[in-house]
Amino acid sequence: MYGLIPLLTRIIMGRIEGASNWMTHKVWWRFPIYFIIVASALWVAVASAFLWKTGAHPGIVGLLDYLRHGGPLWLLGIPIVALLIVLIGSLPVAGRYGPVFFLQAALMFLTIFGAANFQANVRGGGHAAVNMAAASSWLITLPVTLLVVLTALADTPPVTSPLALFNVSYIGRIRHLRGLLASAQRFGWEVSGPEGSAHTYTVSGYYGGRRTVRVVSGLTMYYGAVAADQGYWYKVTVTSPSPLPAFEIAHQRIAPYVAAHAMTGKLGGGLIPLRFYVIPPHGQQPREEWVRRFAQQAVSGKAFVRHARDSVQLTPGGILYSSFRMTHLPAKSGEIAPLVDWLIGIVSLLEEIAPPADEVAPQSSDGFAPKLSYGRISDADPTSQTW
Repeated sequence: MYGLIPLLTRIIMGRIEGASNWMTHKVWWRFPIYFIIVASALWVAVASAFLWKTGAHPGIVGLLDYLRHGGPLWLLGIPIVALLIVLIGSLPVAGRYGPVFFLQAALMFLTIFGAANFQANVRGGGHAAVNMAAASSWLITLPVTLLVVLTALADTPPVTSPLALFNVSYIGRIRHLRGLLASAQRFGWEVSGPEGSAHTYTVSGYYGGRRTVRVVSGLTMYYGAVAADQGYWYKVTVTSPSPLPAFEIAHQRIAPYVAAHAMTGKLGGGLIPLRFYVIPPHGQQPREEWVRRFAQQAVSGKAFVRHARDSVQLTPGGILYSSFRMTHLPAKSGEIAPLVDWLIGIVSLLEEIAPPADEVAPQSSDGFAPKLSYGRISDADPTSQTW
């Protein structure tokens, strides 16, 4: 049961996301959708205020007349919210359907409960029939709300826009993204996004005039993603011209077949200690002094690898930092410079033991030997220390 609900959520939300991409990314579909949303809200506003009738209140026409005869004041929210949808939905600005989504959801519930209150027979009990204007008002709210969901998912404003506060793809990470884009502007990096179903933003450029850094921030809550990859995430790649040895800094336990051929260490204690391993290239054992410096550099970044799904590992052309969160991305994670400085320290140490690029050649394999990036398996005894 507990696994079924997330599965259904991913399927339903994946269908909605796919429909949103299919419908709203076709220009000729947008205008009919916008017209239906605005026209239906205008109809609900006019019909509820001036045309609703019910047998429970003979002689009363519309909610304005009903309020004059003692009806509850909150019913006036139906035409007011509907008019706000018309006003905001007609604005020629990106992101307007973020607030329209919340207004439309409120209108749907107000219309349903308002119609039930309007047709209630206080004296005789039960509910009297309503006219076509009242019935159509609440019947159209559900399909129109679905159209608003599709539109809101695709109507993405700039991160700096005030309307970004209402966009579902920004909820939980807007301050992170604003900080990230401010960092990119300060460094003169290129910016692209949002892109794809994960609404990813990518910033990249030179850092310190030597290394290329690439930061990708996204949100994956469904769409067939495995459980470990769901949630908010950002990944930072720092490049290196050297063929770096295989390594990892993470909270996960090191697999025995890796630990048997690597230098390993534990950084501090706690319930979930931070661990690292480095597989020496070409069977060479680095000096103890290098291992100590690597451990010190790794432990100095514990603030960046605090959670179970945070890690640093080898990637083609450099190293990759990955961070995942289930509920939000903290604002300070958008200030990328401290993290990049720490990662550059890791890269610099790995480059000290990396072989020259011209010495790295593809190795023959019988198809059964393990293949590890940039090096052969070392048969040296593993070290396991705690810093």
